[in-house]
Amino acid sequence: MGSQTSLKNDTKTGFTRSLMADSMGSKTSLRSNSSGKNNGVTVTKASPKLKKKSSQTSLKLEEKSAVVKKPIVNNVKASIGARESDDDDDIVMPSSKSSKDSSLSELFLYFCFCSPSQTLNFVPSQTLCVTLTFSYHFTETPPRPQPQPRKLSQNLEQNTESLLSKSTPDDVPRPSPRATAIEEKVFGPLSTKRIRLPEPRHLKDWDRHHSKGCFFIEDDGDIISHQYSLDLKEDSSVWITIQPLVLHPEEDVPKSPVDTALFVLRDRPDSNGNRLVTFTEQRDQKGKYCVRCDLKRGHYTLVPFTTGCRLKQRTSDPKVETKLIKKDKDDYTLTKSFREVLSDVFEVNDLDSNGLLSRSEFSWYNMRTSGESVGDEEWEVVEENVELKNGELTRAGFIDLNKMEADDQNGDTSDLWVTLQSMGYNKGLVMDEAAPFKLEVYTENSGTFKVKSLSSPGSALEKALCESVINKGDCQKVRGMKDLLIHTYAQDFRTTIVVENKSNSSISLLIDCSGSKNCNSSRNKLEHKIQVAPNSSVVALHVMAQNERLEWIFRCSENIVK
Repeated sequence: MGSQTSLKNDTKTGFTRSLMADSMGSKTSLRSNSSGKNNGVTVTKASPKLKKKSSQTSLKLEEKSAVVKKPIVNNVKASIGARESDDDDDIVMPSSKSSKDSSLSELFLYFCFCSPSQTLNFVPSQTLCVTLTFSYHFTETPPRPQPQPRKLSQNLEQNTESLLSKSTPDDVPRPSPRATAIEEKVFGPLSTKRIRLPEPRHLKDWDRHHSKGCFFIEDDGDIISHQYSLDLKEDSSVWITIQPLVLHPEEDVPKSPVDTALFVLRDRPDSNGNRLVTFTEQRDQKGKYCVRCDLKRGHYTLVPFTTGCRLKQRTSDPKVETKLIKKDKDDYTLTKSFREVLSDVFEVNDLDSNGLLSRSEFSWYNMRTSGESVGDEEWEVVEENVELKNGELTRAGFIDLNKMEADDQNGDTSDLWVTLQSMGYNKGLVMDEAAPFKLEVYTENSGTFKVKSLSSPGSALEKALCESVINKGDCQKVRGMKDLLIHTYAQDFRTTIVVENKSNSSISLLIDCSGSKNCNSSRNKLEHKIQVAPNSSVVALHVMAQNERLEWIFRCSENIVK
């Protein structure tokens, strides 16, 4: 007991080993080769001088092979008489051939390099326990440190995002040398599709409400329209359709009708400040939009909506002005073309489609053309001078009112042109700044429906548009901007882009859709620069097919501008 073998430090390799054997009086010493070969480490063995004594002093080794797990340290191994097994993770120790009576004449040590201060236990028999403790240091070929790029890059990204979120207007990053491309979208010809709208069963048993209306372009380019109120005394399922009003069905329908969608808004915002309830997401090939929803009892506003992709402000008038009147002796008469246009104007303002203009309908018309509602005195003049039926103005009576105006002005048509232009007609008597539509509302339970106003929806519609696109569209971050998002809502008939700025800085963004094909934009061009205020969302632009009988391709990119 107490026998010990020690190994001296090698001055070149810094290799230190110690071995303790549980045997009587046996001593073994090993030395490191100072030559520094084999990666700076060489092991030599010294034959032990053991006396042939009784079986108590003999070391017994089992006739079985021992397997020692091999840690991986830079693929460095050292062994004496060792061989590797087929499994790269094991080193097989061959069995000893010494017998009980023979003295231990040779001792094989098998070992591998472990990590610093790691201990390897090897138990070949019950009478011998060898513990090898390695402490090494390589000076010639030190191990290369293992980089951790992923963790470092994540920390760097987190730090960058933290700085961006606290940026001031001066800290906003400069434009990226490459714009971020929004996914390209390809749409087939819409007019060739056969789309059946999901009309509810037993719709004929529901209450039907209907009205005409019209979009008008103001002098500043803003679009106004009739808006409607819907009051429900109890919860009800609702089916709503809206479509362009074709004044002359016998004529060829336009290749691409003016888009006429609709938004349903609460009269009062909810707890989150939102008024949007739903909007028309489906459309057939003829331009009819629809939506079915379940509404709780309460008051709702129905806001018609057109993108402005097809209904645009005119840039010029025809060079030749169409004649409105002609003089016959001492009397003035209306031209045939003017009388036809007045008949169409009457049709557009006959909101309930009963062939007559009620006082309220005539008042809406007067509000549009003169900015004033019809009072009692004005309505008395109408009743005394033109034809009425059941207290309502007939088509002939409406035309006669305009003739009376021409007579009063002694043939001066200036006021007549003001009326026509306010109704969306140009000098060629073509309606190019107005788009009539018809609206139908079915309620499963009773409700009240009426025209509410003729005005611009203003910020209420803008907020509803942004909310609908953010909820329904695809979202992606602008490169290098954590708090700047682009939402794209794409359908077969319309694509809308909304920019959401969650930062505390105002940001200018260039939206470029000039790479699109067969497309019209709600802006003057397919390339548009917008300014997004802090913590706000804005509609960048709408894009639609220019010709619905052809395929259209939407391509868009964005870039921050300083």
